[in-house]
Amino acid sequence: MEGLVIHLILNLTALAFALLAGVAGFLFSAHQVHVPADAPLVALLCTLLPYGVLRLCADTLTNAVDTLYLCYAIDDTANTEHCQKAAQARTGS
Repeated sequence: MEGLVIHLILNLTALAFALLAGVAGFLFSAHQVHVPADAPLVALLCTLLPYGVLRLCADTLTNAVDTLYLCYAIDDTANTEHCQKAAQARTGS
């Protein structure tokens, strides 16, 4: 359940920032560009590009956290410490 909430928050955050960038791009292009008919295309590009970048960052962060937890779980199960950085990150020391 925790993973679902975290993914939902990351998705909604990326979507909110992307829509904000799209609205800003639309308003800028509608008022500043010589051809205001291109404003929807500019808005679409200003929405899709930040969404893709933010989703890439969120997925990278999620994969890093999952990998760190997996390393810690393997060490904990085997009662060893192959990955000292994972143990330090998990215990907070």
